[in-house]
Amino acid sequence: MRRWTIALAALGIGIILLVGWALSERSSRLAAANAVEADYQREFYDLLSNTEQTEVLLAKTLAANSARQHIFYLTEVWNHANAAQASMAKLPVTNVNLSASRKFLSQVSDYCYSLARQVASGRDVSPREWGQLTDFHTRTGEMARDLHATEAKMTQTNFRWTAAMGGGVRGRVHAADDPLQEFARINQRLEQLPAMIYDGPFSDARLEVKPRGLTGSQISLDQAKKTAVAMVDVPGRNDYHVTRSDRLDNAPIKTYSFSLDSPSRPGPVNLDISQKGGHLVWLRNNRLVSEKKISLPTALEKARAYLARHGYGQMELTGSMEQGNTLIATFAYANQGVIHYPDQVKVMVALDNGQVTGLEASTYLTNHHPRNLPRPRLNPAQVKDGLSPRLVAERTRLALIPLPSGQEALTYETRARLKQDEFLVYVNALTGEEEQILKVIKEPGGEITM
Repeated sequence: MRRWTIALAALGIGIILLVGWALSERSSRLAAANAVEADYQREFYDLLSNTEQTEVLLAKTLAANSARQHIFYLTEVWNHANAAQASMAKLPVTNVNLSASRKFLSQVSDYCYSLARQVASGRDVSPREWGQLTDFHTRTGEMARDLHATEAKMTQTNFRWTAAMGGGVRGRVHAADDPLQEFARINQRLEQLPAMIYDGPFSDARLEVKPRGLTGSQISLDQAKKTAVAMVDVPGRNDYHVTRSDRLDNAPIKTYSFSLDSPSRPGPVNLDISQKGGHLVWLRNNRLVSEKKISLPTALEKARAYLARHGYGQMELTGSMEQGNTLIATFAYANQGVIHYPDQVKVMVALDNGQVTGLEASTYLTNHHPRNLPRPRLNPAQVKDGLSPRLVAERTRLALIPLPSGQEALTYETRARLKQDEFLVYVNALTGEEEQILKVIKEPGGEITM
């Protein structure tokens, strides 16, 4: 009898511990999911706020009557439209094509930046350019109102962004109560706009760049499925299988889109494979990363090795940021001592085991191609001599950078200090003109540039 009492007591304690562990695990997962949801909510409201600000600033530009005010407001439009585009790109709206919306915000941003430089050089805004700004103002106002309608529908339906991840809303994207349908309407309206025709450097011919990094022939859906499974970064036996597939033909890079699952590993994996050449365009493993076990240098080596295995060679690290227990690293193609910033790939690495859990390569696949770069007419010493005397230069290297015009420029990238502030100064290697200045912002997990 005593033995039975002890056994029952031990069993009871075991059950209590098991229930406690399960509740703790559930609590951790809920906390992680809520943190992700909060991030997406913030990006949506940043998109809404920056779109509203863009509309207001365009109105102020139209109302102003001095070159100084025009330069100020046009530059602010450039900043806010850029920020809106960045927030839209971070939303998990993989089931709705937003290319026209992102392109529109890019056009607004680039066009206003071009006009600001034009006014700063002493040339007036032409009647035709005023007409373009007026149209931008109207369209941006419509977009802001549509986003408010989206916000209202999200509130009514208790919408959660995390439910949209992994294709959760794909089957009902055309349902009347789906907030994502508002994004589809916004994009559809902007797709119907006529091509912009103007003489500035940001014409549609340059914005609608055909992907130049796609090599190879067209592949079938079955071939893409095999490629998709092979792209999942797993140690040992790969038992992932495709649970959903789609063909996406209405984006600049036409892809096959897949969701994969594994009976032995957590979380779905979503990824896109290009129809031409079978290149990995985008990947996201949604598993929870609950702890940090490996060092950042080890994680970076894992990222480099993954890129090399899957066709992204000669890549050099240009920046990294630790977020939670994940490292996000940006790599750019490097050739003959020149960093090619247009050819970028972003990689996410889980810091518990070094698994690659995310990749975004559309920028690389859009821009990468053989280039015949000119020889620099300036040397690093001349570039340093031409910098502001208030800057202390630390290092200089050659870098190919994208310009707002859609063109590229061979520059010298100089990292420099102004007291406690750090900057990256880009000077044209042929003309000596300052093309761009970025401020380096130190963050707890790394650094960003603005």
